[in-house]
Amino acid sequence: MKLESLSRSETLRYMCHKGEVPPELEKILEKSENLIKSSIFPKYVYRTADINISGNKTEISGFPSVIESRDLAEHLKNCNRAVIMAVTLTSEADRIISRAEISDMTEAYTLDAMCSSAIETACDIAEREIFSEIGAEYTAWRYSAGYGDLSLSYQRDFIKFLNAEKRIGLTLTPEFLMIPRKSVTAIIGISENPLEKKHRSCTLCSMYGKCRFSLEGGHC
Repeated sequence: MKLESLSRSETLRYMCHKGEVPPELEKILEKSENLIKSSIFPKYVYRTADINISGNKTEISGFPSVIESRDLAEHLKNCNRAVIMAVTLTSEADRIISRAEISDMTEAYTLDAMCSSAIETACDIAEREIFSEIGAEYTAWRYSAGYGDLSLSYQRDFIKFLNAEKRIGLTLTPEFLMIPRKSVTAIIGISENPLEKKHRSCTLCSMYGKCRFSLEGGHC
């Protein structure tokens, strides 16, 4: 996958920068964007599976465990299949940020924010390619561990289910944080019929009231 374009506005939002962009920062943004485009090529893997929802439990065919989450079950209501995917900017993203931290913390901070924006862009691209390939028409938005009451511990099962360590080099820390850091796992419900339109809400996130975005009245 090639990142053709990156969002400056999203990068600035991750940096919590408001107002006019000074020339010095504009130069760093341009340098960061060029570096990311030329050196980072995201990878993704996915599987489709039948799902069955009973109460607060979601069973995914072939998945290592039954997922217990009221919020996920509600999110996937009326879906009978799902895409489970993992996307990563690869270890190169971690490397370029770490290298910048040695010489220029402003550049490192900018690269980190731009990579946070870039992984969402990569997820959007992967999602479009996946659904173009499998031909699904009615889908829910992607839902990740750590959102609502879906425990981060399910990251381990997502990675195992996808064989993501072998296929794209995705591993976990003991705290269930992913390495490379700029990575995402998610489940996307598929239905044979139109689904009720639902919107992402910070109030369901496990970090609501803790992260800097929600404290400032925004979102990540």
